[in-house]
Amino acid sequence: MDSNIHTPTSKSTSTSQASFSILFKGLRDDVDPAVAIAQLASLFKVSVEQIDSLLALPSYTIKKSISENAARNYQIAIEAAGGVCEIQADDVQIQSIEIVLPEHGSFAAKHNAASPPPAYESTSSTQFSAKEKQPTSSMATEPAKHDAAELKDEIQTKTLHLILLTIVTSGLYPLLWLTRHHDTFNRITKKQTINMKYIVWMAIFTGICLALRDARDKSAILMFFSAYIVGSILFLIWAFRAKSALQNYALNTFKIDLRMNPVYTFFFTIFYINYCINDLPEVLRRQKILTGQNQM
Repeated sequence: MDSNIHTPTSKSTSTSQASFSILFKGLRDDVDPAVAIAQLASLFKVSVEQIDSLLALPSYTIKKSISENAARNYQIAIEAAGGVCEIQADDVQIQSIEIVLPEHGSFAAKHNAASPPPAYESTSSTQFSAKEKQPTSSMATEPAKHDAAELKDEIQTKTLHLILLTIVTSGLYPLLWLTRHHDTFNRITKKQTINMKYIVWMAIFTGICLALRDARDKSAILMFFSAYIVGSILFLIWAFRAKSALQNYALNTFKIDLRMNPVYTFFFTIFYINYCINDLPEVLRRQKILTGQNQM
């Protein structure tokens, strides 16, 4: 640690010289709390969250068993950063240790010229530790683990069942499938394919087709075919959006080049998309075999 002043030290031998402790007792009333917390975090080389943890307790022993001169240096640096600091004499003989602190007033000029070691010892029964206050920091840096079957497991629709239910419901079940699962599909693939308003329009044109399917009047037949064409176009638009979203999801999440046939997407729309969703875990398994990853 770079510094211009080194306080007198001894070689870990017992001494009877007076020693002092530094107690951190919160923030000064005349400073902006946000600015003071940021400056203290910079001074101690810790996170803002750790300073917040210090402030939640009555006091903390920042350093103990140091000389009066060293204690004054700590006090100047902490108070210049916006903290409240108290010097307290130790009651027992202890060992003197080497400390490194900035020059008097240097922190007030630079706000981060030098910092005392981030060693905190609580005066209460709860001890502050940098490692204890950041239990999830290492977890945050680890890559998120994804399951290729996540989308399949949440939708839980076999393609054969989807076809049969579509036949039984006279073509209405795909709308129910989209209503139930479009949010899940969008969330997992991280791509907005359709929303509820889009599904409502699909339902409107599907309803018109069902209402006019037995029509004999020329105008009614024309309306039927118009609604059928518009409804089919809406399904095709969703199908190709879903195809693109699923391919990007497979590539970005699992590094899989998911080959989806555009002709099948055009003719089978929702049925083909559902089939590819269910087949994604198997595609990943085959790729791991081909690349030898399953042996690792």
